[in-house]
Amino acid sequence: MEGRPSAMAADPALASPPRPREIRSGRALIAALNAPEPPVRFAALNAIKAQPEAAKAFGLVDGRDVIDALLARAAKGVHGRRDSEWLAVAAALSAFRDKRVVAFFVDVLETDAHPDLLFSAAGCLAAGSGPALRDRLRPLLLQNDSVARARAVASILVGVAPTCAEEQLRKALLTDGGGNPPRVDENNAHAWLAELDGPFREEARAAIEQEGERAFGHLLHRWDRLSDDNREWLAAWGLRAFAGCATPVVARALASDADRVARVALEFLAAHPRDSGADASALNRFAKHANPGLRSAAIAAGASVDLRRCLAEDDDVEVRRACVQRLADAEGVRALPDLVALLRGSDWPTRAAATRALIGLGDRVVEQVKPLVRYPEHGARVAAVQVLVALGQESWLRSQLTEAQAPAA
Repeated sequence: MEGRPSAMAADPALASPPRPREIRSGRALIAALNAPEPPVRFAALNAIKAQPEAAKAFGLVDGRDVIDALLARAAKGVHGRRDSEWLAVAAALSAFRDKRVVAFFVDVLETDAHPDLLFSAAGCLAAGSGPALRDRLRPLLLQNDSVARARAVASILVGVAPTCAEEQLRKALLTDGGGNPPRVDENNAHAWLAELDGPFREEARAAIEQEGERAFGHLLHRWDRLSDDNREWLAAWGLRAFAGCATPVVARALASDADRVARVALEFLAAHPRDSGADASALNRFAKHANPGLRSAAIAAGASVDLRRCLAEDDDVEVRRACVQRLADAEGVRALPDLVALLRGSDWPTRAAATRALIGLGDRVVEQVKPLVRYPEHGARVAAVQVLVALGQESWLRSQLTEAQAPAA
C-alpha cells in the first residue's frame, strides 16, 4: 500500500491478485486477502497491520471495508483450527480501534480456549474498555470453567473499581496490580469460601495465610462449610502456625469422616503428645481403623493398645514400626528383650525400626546387642553392628574381627 488513498488510480481489471506494494485500492486489497496463494494473503495481512489507517482509508468496496473483510476471513476459522493464518488475521484486526473489532475480541474471550488467543484478545481490549464492555466482561472474570479466561479478563479489569467482594477478591488473586483482597470476615467470608472451592484455591490459601490467625479463626468457625480438601489444609496450617488452637482443631479433625483430615490431627498428636487435649476414646477408635495409615498414626499418637499383640498380629509395616517406637518410648530398657528379639526376626522393616529404637535407648543396650554380632542370620548381624557402631563400639567390633581372623592354636 503506497501513497495516499485519495491519489489512487481507478482499479484496473486484475488478472491475478496483486502483491501488497501494487495495491492501489480497496478492491485490490480485498482481492489480495482472498488470494489462493498463502504468501499473498500473509503479505496483505502484514501490510494491513503495519498501515491500518491507510488500509481503512480505502473505504467501502461493495458495501464492506477492510475490517469487514478481515472479520469474514476470521469467521472461516471459527469452527476449525486456529491456524497461523487465523492468528495473522486476528493480529491485523488488533491494529484497529473499532466497535466491530471489540465485538470480535470479546467473542474470542467468551468462546475460545487457547490461552495465547485469550491473552491476545485481552491485550487488544485493555486500551478501550468502557463501562458497557466492563459489564460484559465481569461474568467472564468470575467463571470457573477456564483459568486462562479468568486471568485474561482480570488483566483488562485490573484498574477498574470492583462492584462486589467476589470481583475484588478474584482480581487481587490473579493480578499483581489488582489491589488488596477483602479481609476474611463476616461480610466477605462467602467470597473466600467460593474461591477455596474453585480453580484458584491455592492462590486463595496463600492470601489467607498471609492474613494470619484472624482469618484462620473465621474459617475454623465455618468448618462445616469446608470441603475435606480445605479442612485438611486448614487443620495442617492451624496446627503448624498457631499453638493455641490445637484443641479445637484436633477435635474437629478427629471427628471428620475423611481419613486424610483425621491423619493430620493424629500426626500432630504423635509429635506433640502433651499439647493436644485429645479424647482418648477417639485415639483408641482409630487404632482399630481399617486404614493401616490411621492405625499406625493413632498408635504413634498414644492410643491405648497392646503393643506386643499388634506386633505379633498386624501385618502392616507402618503399624509395626509405630508399635516398635512406642514400645521403646514407653518402656525404655524394659523393652530390651522384645527389641533384641526383633533384630533376630526375618521382617527387615521391623528389624530396621528396632535398630533405630535400640540406638535411641543409648549405651544401656550394648551388652544385650553384642552377642548378635555372631548370630547365624546375616540381617541380625548387620543390625547389631549398626547399633554398636552408632553407640561408639568400634574398638570392640575390631577386636572381635581380629579374634575371628586369628589362626587356631
